[in-house]
Amino acid sequence: MKKLLLTLLFCLLPTIVFAATFGYVYSGTEDVNMGGADVRLYCGKFTLSENGTVSKISALLASASGSVNAVAYIYSDDGEPLTILGKSDTVAITTTKGTFDFTFSPGVELTAGDYWLAVQHDGATVYHYLVASGGTDVATIEINFGTAGDNPTVSSTHAYKYCYYATYTAAAAAPAVTHRNCIIYNNIQ
Repeated sequence: MKKLLLTLLFCLLPTIVFAATFGYVYSGTEDVNMGGADVRLYCGKFTLSENGTVSKISALLASASGSVNAVAYIYSDDGEPLTILGKSDTVAITTTKGTFDFTFSPGVELTAGDYWLAVQHDGATVYHYLVASGGTDVATIEINFGTAGDNPTVSSTHAYKYCYYATYTAAAAAPAVTHRNCIIYNNIQ
């Protein structure tokens, strides 16, 4: 007589990762642009509400003429940009107004708090689209392309909202269940 057959199954639960953003996402109503020479680093101060890893900064930009190289930075905050926490890959900005993505590899791990998202380019003029009111802080820093460093000297500040935002993945809390054991009893007579 057959009594009992025991089968053990290992059931994996999928991990679902959601991307979120912080900064100012283009809403279609931006009517002001700031044309900038290559000796400036344009920075906007934004708040990250939870711990996370930033994979890219997106910025609404356009070159005045031709293709222009640009990079993005993430700075810590001390009332002004303080320490570089991440530098993106170089991106070519074209004359077509659009959102350009600056990726970070590996991603930049941040804790909840205030950060400065910054874009710098090597061309004569790039338009940085913004809203001229209702912003937090933006800073302009006189510095040559590719030479950005820690604790830069801010040359001017304004209350704009640059169309810059960061995409991040929230730091996951330890999951309550990452797998489950399934036991199936077959009573075979």
